[in-house]
Amino acid sequence: MAANNSKKHHVVLALIATLSGIVKADSPDSVKILDVTYDTATTSDLRVFRGGLAGTIPTEVGCLTALTTLDLEENLLTGPIPWEVGALTKLTKLDLDSNQLSGSLPSEVGLLTALTALTIHENQLSGGIPSEVGLLTDLITLDLNSNKFSSNIPAEVGSMTSLENLYLNKNMLSNNIPEQLGSLGNMSRLYLYDNQLSGSVPSNLCSSSDLYEIRVDCAPDAFPVECSCSECRCDQDLSSSANQEVSSSPRVDNSATTLFGFGLLAAWML
Repeated sequence: MAANNSKKHHVVLALIATLSGIVKADSPDSVKILDVTYDTATTSDLRVFRGGLAGTIPTEVGCLTALTTLDLEENLLTGPIPWEVGALTKLTKLDLDSNQLSGSLPSEVGLLTALTALTIHENQLSGGIPSEVGLLTDLITLDLNSNKFSSNIPAEVGSMTSLENLYLNKNMLSNNIPEQLGSLGNMSRLYLYDNQLSGSVPSNLCSSSDLYEIRVDCAPDAFPVECSCSECRCDQDLSSSANQEVSSSPRVDNSATTLFGFGLLAAWML
């Protein structure tokens, strides 16, 4: 196990070096997106939610290596999540909820080791959950619910020791629940319902002092999961209680350090 972790660490360093080289070669001090130039050293906060944005996420976003927050939730974005987001190694929050994004979750998300929140629910992402998410050891919330993820839950999720909230419900995940989830001693909420999982929830989770709720598919569902924790509940629609941020009206942050100011927002919507 230690050898595998060391190997992954070296792979991460190599990827960071490669991505940093690409960014610096293309634009060391600034980046031009849709004819607007932004300072890569000072653009730290990118927030456009409920803004009606359409089209794809521009790959040039990966040049903004000073970003700590990338929030594009509740728009009309389509296409894949660009792998270039892996260059944003200072990100602590990545929120792409409630769009129409498709394709796979790029393995480069494993480079974002400063993340505490990764939320991409209610999109059309598919394929397997990349094992590289296990490198996000500071992550507190991982929300991938209501997508089309398939295959198994990667065992590497058990390495995310800071994880408190794990929402994988409403996907097409299958096979046994990995026993490595029992290592998540800070777990508070674990939602696995509306999948095709089998086996049982690791009993070690029951001893977590912070455990609040586990939601799984129960009999007579086609894919029942066994759970011995007193906090286990059978499946039902809990989308309204996932503690997501809600805004009463479209808001765009137009501060000097924000990428999508009014001019770029208007240009992107054309």
